[in-house]
Amino acid sequence: MPLPSKVETQRHIHGFTLIELLVVIAIICILASILFPVFARARENARRTSCLNNIKQMSLGMLQYSQDYDERFHGASARNTPFPGVGWAGAIYPYVKSSQVYRCPNDTNEGNSTNVPVSYAFNYYAASTALAAHQYPAMGILFSEISGTDVNVTDLLEVGSANYSAIDNGQILLWADSSGVVKCCKFGDAVYHTRGAGVLDHSKGRMDDSDEWGPQPTQPRHFNGANYAFMDGHAKWVRPQAVRSFNYSYGPVPSGHLYITASDSTGAAYYSGQ
Repeated sequence: MPLPSKVETQRHIHGFTLIELLVVIAIICILASILFPVFARARENARRTSCLNNIKQMSLGMLQYSQDYDERFHGASARNTPFPGVGWAGAIYPYVKSSQVYRCPNDTNEGNSTNVPVSYAFNYYAASTALAAHQYPAMGILFSEISGTDVNVTDLLEVGSANYSAIDNGQILLWADSSGVVKCCKFGDAVYHTRGAGVLDHSKGRMDDSDEWGPQPTQPRHFNGANYAFMDGHAKWVRPQAVRSFNYSYGPVPSGHLYITASDSTGAAYYSGQ
């Protein structure tokens, strides 16, 4: 059987046309536009889960601390500040045993060689209180998300910290600088909430950026919500609209009411309206 000539072979060899190339490029672009957001969301879900695990470790560390101190939450104040709870991060380090768990992966604060970013704040109204004093521990928020504090967490008293770890009273943040001076709100604008502008109070309904001054007040860090740790040790991601001020009340919202109506003598913690 004779072999095909070189001319006959070349007749059957041809490249892509311009239209075919454009079609292939268009298909690749469409697939990329579909898949890239999916990959980005998967990456953010992984970061949110890592942060959720970190804040849960914070809550478990605080509960272990309380078992060694007559079932009371941490309440000492760094540098004798008038607010109990400031400087909590160093106190629970022997229980969490890792400086990495203090930082949320989405926290842009880098810290330095001595101080690590602490991406969470302790509930001011839980400080020094007995565990048994809280009637709804599964709803009581123990830690919320913040940014801006650099703390020497490996030292029990946080000696050498740029900022002493912060406390959260449900409306504003309080902390101390390296000299022990108490900072708050616009007077310490390097630290701010990242919980989302959804906290409710009893008077005007919903807190917004006007309630807390700072460079980036009340901005959620994970999609449109934030991670919270609770007084019973569990942690979950919560939409900011579900977070209610405990400054005046606690528990579920009764039927026919806009706000929680029950009162609690333990003070102004803030709870999740689960």
